[in-house]
Amino acid sequence: MNTAGAAAASPQSYLQKQAAQLGINNPKSGVASSFAGSSWQSIQGDAQVRGAQYTYGLFTTLHNNHFYTLTQLAPSSTYADEEKLVFAPTRLSFRFL
Repeated sequence: MNTAGAAAASPQSYLQKQAAQLGINNPKSGVASSFAGSSWQSIQGDAQVRGAQYTYGLFTTLHNNHFYTLTQLAPSSTYADEEKLVFAPTRLSFRFL
């Protein structure tokens, strides 16, 4: 997103647009998280991908007047395990340089 667009939109509205583009059904707002030295808004929801049920986790932050978005995707049946074993540790390793 360009600088002018970032200044005009909120992270939550940006997440809602991203969820709609991905075809996420019933996205639910998550709790704010802090990693990479920024506060991140999140939403989570399900989508059909090639006939299988997947869960998306989307995180976004506004940093230096630009949105940064992290998209997580795993089969719905294993998403909670992936969150603990892969996604959370990966998020904690991020840094803005």
